[in-house]
Amino acid sequence: MKERIAFIDLAKGVCILLVVLGHLVPVFNESLTFVFCFRMPLYFCLSGLFFKDYGGFRNFTLRKTNKILIPFVAWYLISYAIYHIGHSFSSNEALFHISDIFTTNSIFNIPIWFLLCLFWSNVIFYGVKLFCRNEYQVGVGILAVAAAGWGLMSLKVFNFLYLGSACTCMPYFYMGYALKRTAILYPVKRKAYIYRDLAIMIAALATGCLLAFIPETPPRFIYFTNEVKYGNPLQIYLCGASFVVGILLMCKFINRIPFVSWLGRYSIIVLVTHMLVGTLSLGVIDRVLGPGVTMNVKYMVNFAVVVAAMLLIIPFCKKYLGHITAQKDIIGGSSCVKPCRLSK
Repeated sequence: MKERIAFIDLAKGVCILLVVLGHLVPVFNESLTFVFCFRMPLYFCLSGLFFKDYGGFRNFTLRKTNKILIPFVAWYLISYAIYHIGHSFSSNEALFHISDIFTTNSIFNIPIWFLLCLFWSNVIFYGVKLFCRNEYQVGVGILAVAAAGWGLMSLKVFNFLYLGSACTCMPYFYMGYALKRTAILYPVKRKAYIYRDLAIMIAALATGCLLAFIPETPPRFIYFTNEVKYGNPLQIYLCGASFVVGILLMCKFINRIPFVSWLGRYSIIVLVTHMLVGTLSLGVIDRVLGPGVTMNVKYMVNFAVVVAAMLLIIPFCKKYLGHITAQKDIIGGSSCVKPCRLSK
């Protein structure tokens, strides 16, 4: 299977649109809090779905450095350069500093936290698989790592470089890896299997909804600070996993929505740029629309402008910034990303 898997790109597109909407439209987070149950779990599951060891530690390290760590470092530096250049025209005290990554989780251009956390998740999973002899031991190892993440949280240990978040999110990463080893995500033609997938999708979404809406407040985990907002570990993991399975199967049935799938294919570009573009465009929109228009309307207009801007930003980044948007390698000489595909 050398062609891209359409429904995976669609799932990534849905996920990145929810991320952008949550970051640019505050009322979305206030009104639809249940989205927090599955937005980041889906991202981690999709990442685990395509985990590979690339034949050894050296190749694995090079791959993850090129595709995840270098983009994080590059966009961290770019973001802070933009912030300090902009702040040089202001008389107010700077709220962000280049050393933030070592002292706080609330960095400027906050969405890029996921890249560093994802890098650690891949390294942790590689290590667990290296020292475990079978899949049972891998599962136990992942639970132990997750327990360590919850332990760090309960002891209020600072989430240094998002390592605690990486540990806590490992069950979702492992879930993606485990799903790849089943037949549930592969194309089916027989009606019996189609009905099976439909039944699983309905059951998974129903379970997720029950866990999200029966409590007064949906279980919610703040992933970038490794903190529980509401609920307990069992509720959080079960609710997230149920929604993720249901959404993946829903995307499998739909298969492709052109623009959304395209955004999903280049979701890393959307991830690293949308807050920077949104911060700039919101200022312009605020002035153009004036005080007669509510901020909620301005936020929605800003969201539409940022998403539309990706029609220009993605081609530009592919052509000129490929080495820092996971499209090309800096170390090792590989020229571009290989097609997204599942391997049994």
